[in-house]
Amino acid sequence: LRSLADGTATLRLQVAAGLDTIENSVRKVVLLQTSPYSFRVSLPHAMSADLMREHIDLERFNQGPQTVALWLEGSFPTAFPLRRPVLENAGGFAFRKESVPTAMMVVGDGDMARNDWSADRRVPFPLGFDRYTGQVYGNGDFLLDAVHLLTGHPQWTEFKAKTLPMRLMDKAKIEKERRFYTVLDFVLPLGCVLLSGVLFTWGRRRRYAGCRASNS
Repeated sequence: LRSLADGTATLRLQVAAGLDTIENSVRKVVLLQTSPYSFRVSLPHAMSADLMREHIDLERFNQGPQTVALWLEGSFPTAFPLRRPVLENAGGFAFRKESVPTAMMVVGDGDMARNDWSADRRVPFPLGFDRYTGQVYGNGDFLLDAVHLLTGHPQWTEFKAKTLPMRLMDKAKIEKERRFYTVLDFVLPLGCVLLSGVLFTWGRRRRYAGCRASNS
């Protein structure tokens, strides 16, 4: 599973929902998480493009990383345990309390697998392509690798492009620590120059003081 997320470019989730888990025998592996700056809202919730123009108060986004994609592996119990008598009496139907050992991937946003559509050319854009910014996200590679794993071909995930995408910098941390690093960038080089000058002067004085003592 490590190869599923490693080396994959940034993914695009438009309206991601957090995923919660329960204690059972199913193995759970977190595949994707948001940044630490997250804020959850209850559904239904009104959304507007005007939110992009508003100033973001980072103090509100304090709920930590949210899981948005999970890998589940094991035998899954039925979602209809209370319907067992009815299902068992149905003709030609065999009730199964749990599934055979299998695996699935759950993502908190169905738009991860949705292509944008070009109305002018009447063709779909590539998966993960943002028509407004022109950026191509790694949705396609991520889902293709997931299909390889789910179909029992994990070795095919090694054939992905060996690229190291540039990760986004933590803008909130940069803004918070800007003054510290500004002072550090100014003081540290100046301090190194002054320290070098002091050591050089001290070394010369010590050297020539020894020469004068030996000559006298």
